[in-house]
Amino acid sequence: MVDKAQNMGAKAMARKAVGLALKSKTQTTRKHLSHLTSREAVEYAMRPMDVSGAPPTEEHLVRFDTIWNAVRNHPTLPRNFSTKTSKAVRRRRKKDAVRRVIKANPRLKRQGATKGARYFYDSSLASEKLKLLTPIVLGEIMRTPFINEINFEDLCQRLSYTDPANVADALSNMEENAAIDGYLGEGTSTTGDEKIRLKPGIWKYHPFGKETYNFTLSEHTSDIFADLALNMFYLQAEFDNASPGDELSENQSKWFDMFGATAPPEGMISKSLIVEVALWNLYHSLPRMARARSTAPDVLRDAPLQTVSVEAVMDGGEFTNTEIEAVGAALSVNQSVDKTLAEEGEPLSEIDQSGGVDQSALKALADDKDFKDLVAKLTLTYLKERKD
Repeated sequence: MVDKAQNMGAKAMARKAVGLALKSKTQTTRKHLSHLTSREAVEYAMRPMDVSGAPPTEEHLVRFDTIWNAVRNHPTLPRNFSTKTSKAVRRRRKKDAVRRVIKANPRLKRQGATKGARYFYDSSLASEKLKLLTPIVLGEIMRTPFINEINFEDLCQRLSYTDPANVADALSNMEENAAIDGYLGEGTSTTGDEKIRLKPGIWKYHPFGKETYNFTLSEHTSDIFADLALNMFYLQAEFDNASPGDELSENQSKWFDMFGATAPPEGMISKSLIVEVALWNLYHSLPRMARARSTAPDVLRDAPLQTVSVEAVMDGGEFTNTEIEAVGAALSVNQSVDKTLAEEGEPLSEIDQSGGVDQSALKALADDKDFKDLVAKLTLTYLKERKD
């Protein structure tokens, strides 16, 4: 616990140091930068220049060389160069890495032409996305069985329609508000593989408001609110008074069966909180045979569509119509096929080769070459079968 507090304290100092370095046009030490990812280093260097939706003035505009100088000592910038690589080339490659980090941050905007361009920071560009996406990310975490693990990469795969930076912002906001733990990591940086753990604060985390639902209860059901509040109070006391290694009480075991390692909510127990805990218990207790899908707001759909191109048709292999149709339906092939498909042996037209495939459910396999080749063949076969 002490080590973790020290790490978090070092991270906070690093964030402040990189901001001061940019303002004074000096370099941040490698020791400070080792506590931040390259994205975080650039982010916190520019935050003091936030315009918050207003037009940028001269004092908010920063040249690239000033940003570069503040983060140039970051340990993740390219370092392993060939001995034949000139100093100028090494410097250029490091700068290119920083430019990519800047370009990937939706809050950093460039003003002016490439040569002599200046940058400013606008937190309002991400506030709407953060407000919309945070409940979605939290919902995905809560929907995961409490005994299972989930991490940043899992969430990015599930929410592939939005930029990973938006998911990272939502997770950072939740961790800073003591709703989750683990995302920012125990060490000096975030890898994306850290298990996200739910903290007691998860039950009362609603920084962007709550929705009101009107429902009625029978008299005998409404009476149990007082009993539930009292029993949850005693359950909280059992957890608070427990020491590491103690055998679980019957009540604690029941809670762990429902919510894994997630502790009961802290503080006062309200009727709305009881309902929320009860709903999640019911959700994880019932068989999950279906899920109502809600349409993501357009403002969140900013991730590039992953596509699979029919770049090579493998020879051999027979597939049944049922298999072909199943794969075609699963991949949601959205293809406008030319009415005259090229005959066997002739080169495919550009339309036939485009193969636009929605990969929202299969993003994890998008970089697998064997999978791409298989999809390419099955997609082409499916289209030909449908044509025939």
